[in-house]
Amino acid sequence: EDTVELENGRVFDDYSTIQFSDSVVIVATDFEGRLIAIREYKYAVDKVMLGLPAGGIEQGHNAIYTARKELLEETGYEGDEGEVIHMVHNYPSKVAHNEYTVRIRNARKVTETAHEETESIESTELIEPADIKPELFEGSYSISALACCRMFAID
Repeated sequence: EDTVELENGRVFDDYSTIQFSDSVVIVATDFEGRLIAIREYKYAVDKVMLGLPAGGIEQGHNAIYTARKELLEETGYEGDEGEVIHMVHNYPSKVAHNEYTVRIRNARKVTETAHEETESIESTELIEPADIKPELFEGSYSISALACCRMFAID
């Protein structure tokens, strides 16, 4: 815990922050423009949720390398090289962490999945572009990264 003086002059003697490794969220589409999503059990909220492939960036690797690796492991798909299209700080008041959005196009199924022990991915789903925004506004997506990425990365 740190002693912090905010810009407004208030001082807190017990201000704590959390350091996470940086991560990627992958907005990947196949040759037909369908979004590649995963349905996965999330322990913290005890729900199966629709989300995007994602993962932590390991020391010595970058966002593009990690995105390609995670897409392949979690879905069995690989695509074009990929590009970082956005970076956000999800909770900058308390968490020191960069989350990169990587866009990968023209993905195709090339292998079976290779999930990590901590992952509980039930399925890979291909979502038609026309279905993305209507479902977003109907509340079908409850993971913020999924909603945000779809809003600006897929037209």
